[in-house]
Amino acid sequence: MVSIQSWRIRSPNPKHVEKLRATYGLSPLAALALASRDFAYESDECRFMNGDLSDLSPPEALPDCQDAVARIKAAISAQEKIRIFGDYDCDGICGTVLLVTLLRRRGASVDYRLPSRLLEGYGLNERVIEEAVRDDIRLLITVDCGVTAFEEVARANEAGISVIITDHHEPQAGLPDALAILNPKRADSDYPFRDLGGVAVAYQLARALSGEDLRRDLDLVALGLIADVVPMVGENRILARAGLNVMQRAPRQGFRSLFEKLEMDASEVDGDALAFQVAPRINAPGRLGEAQAMAELMLSTDQGRTDERAFEALEANDRRRDLQKQVVTSVQNRLDEDPMTAARSCIVMGNPDWHVGVLGPAASSLAEALRRPVILLGGDPQRDEGLKGSGRSVGHYSLFKALNSASDFVDAFGGHAQAVGLSLPKEHLFEFAETMHEDAKRHLRADDVLVPLDIASVVRLAWIDKCSVYEIEKMGPFGPENPRPLFMAEDVSIARARPVGKGQEHLLLELANCGLRAIGFGLSEQWVSLLKPNRVDLVFVPEINRWRGRDRVQLRIIDLRVANGRFNGQAVAQLRRRWRRLHELYPSSDMLKALYQYLFDESTAKMIEYKGADWEALCRRFDCSASGLRVALNIYSELGLLGLMHQGERPVWIKLSDAETEPDWDQAPTYRQGQRLRQRVRQAAEAVDSLSPKALVTALYGFELASEEPMEGGAADES
Repeated sequence: MVSIQSWRIRSPNPKHVEKLRATYGLSPLAALALASRDFAYESDECRFMNGDLSDLSPPEALPDCQDAVARIKAAISAQEKIRIFGDYDCDGICGTVLLVTLLRRRGASVDYRLPSRLLEGYGLNERVIEEAVRDDIRLLITVDCGVTAFEEVARANEAGISVIITDHHEPQAGLPDALAILNPKRADSDYPFRDLGGVAVAYQLARALSGEDLRRDLDLVALGLIADVVPMVGENRILARAGLNVMQRAPRQGFRSLFEKLEMDASEVDGDALAFQVAPRINAPGRLGEAQAMAELMLSTDQGRTDERAFEALEANDRRRDLQKQVVTSVQNRLDEDPMTAARSCIVMGNPDWHVGVLGPAASSLAEALRRPVILLGGDPQRDEGLKGSGRSVGHYSLFKALNSASDFVDAFGGHAQAVGLSLPKEHLFEFAETMHEDAKRHLRADDVLVPLDIASVVRLAWIDKCSVYEIEKMGPFGPENPRPLFMAEDVSIARARPVGKGQEHLLLELANCGLRAIGFGLSEQWVSLLKPNRVDLVFVPEINRWRGRDRVQLRIIDLRVANGRFNGQAVAQLRRRWRRLHELYPSSDMLKALYQYLFDESTAKMIEYKGADWEALCRRFDCSASGLRVALNIYSELGLLGLMHQGERPVWIKLSDAETEPDWDQAPTYRQGQRLRQRVRQAAEAVDSLSPKALVTALYGFELASEEPMEGGAADES
């Protein structure tokens, strides 16, 4: 589902735009994109355009950096055993490989250890410390973890092991008693850039140790930063941009093997390619169990070995996608069958059978579709009565702060505003879910749900050519706080429009008088809702479509409407989709009556089992979906006509009586809920352009916001 979005159109100062064109030699399109960035000072603007590694803060500005460097140098001189312990995700793996590579170059006695997500979970643990004691490790350096490892650091100190922590996660109350803790988020930190990524913290330590910029290893830094979805501004962006340049020009052997398997040209690898193609495959083995092979992929120079590890990454990602799809489908089915849960402002679900390694991306997918925070919990492999999982947020709603308010029910948690990991006892799941729902209901805003489109400027299509698009690409890599610039073109004449894609769900427009084509993914239905107009206003991203060695400019449509109108075709299309879904899910009184007469006939079996041949026959007989039939049977259960039992995860309904009179459907809460939702969606569709953001949220997604906070620009736009 595409998010409903208001149009927030900027109007850059024309004099400022002309100044930017003159200063940086930019096209009108690129100058407008730069002007929309709202830099406070000209120096910030200049650093954004021309910043390089010389603009990085000195690594010594990180707390404890000098103490860490002195201890590492001493360990190298004495040939003490050093172990790098990194997180199992892409950020942690890249930082681990970076430090191992540097220390080996300097002649250190160093090895590395990545934890098993399933057997050990996130961060330092008792097993890691005891292994270090057994192996006579004298210095333990963490990457992307450790800032909350109080007990583990205490045990290491007791055993005479020095611990250096490099991390970028939010510290909780106090800090472990480590020899050094390099974290820009420390309360006492004076480091100028607080949002430095985990691999970048490790890079700064390596830089302080070597006295060099370590340019050849920046490919690792770029991948780790982009994969971890950190704010792509300031020092993160400088490092990621420099690292992409290294990856394009001279990728290490492991990346060459992976690019070959993915049929990617290294010279064309950009931030999107790393985020959506490379990073998921590096992350996949760690999600399913062991990340060690991905460190080997990046460390090895043997092509045979890297080819083998790259193949493992692709296989693991295929398995990850299958498991993730199973979780997402399971959650969606449960929401269909349980209207009360579907109406919550924060979705919290647990299932001991879910694979904990895929819950993060599954929660991300669901949060985007449901437009609210989602927390998914699977069985904790380390505790029989425990649950463990991940949460993802939307907009600016902070899950990390929300977890602080629910800390009485949680054993452990960590992360940041948009993504968290946590564990809790099974018996606390209900109270935890209630607390999270109440927090989201109070603090989630319309702007978090109905994402405003921040449009750089209205432009002329004649301004768009390859050179201007290439200039905009140089403003990347794009990511949080540095999004791709969006533009708007008004009153665009359509020469031809047609649906494309396997399911005809995408929209391809050929624009008149300019030779450009525009593609709108998932927008075919919206086009129909707009009654296929001849002239439209478009919000789009200009991009280069590379195909068989040929570069061609195209527009990727983000949103569109009838030219010069306020009619929100996107909202109407989604309301129609929701209307159809509600009719499919909630049975009508006629369907309930017909099903009732069939089920409570004396000749009908006393038990109805979920799925199987008899279940499919019932769905065909009454022309309903499996979810719709299940909701109908639940309505009968609420009326006391059926008893609901479970055989494992499979529900079974048993007839309790052969009632002689037709029941009153309105006595069933689920039936009333369905009636209310359909009525609400119908009323919303009839008055979509006058709806408040709060009412639109409720109509589209089925949950309520606590306050009526108007969106800037309203539910339509502010043009």
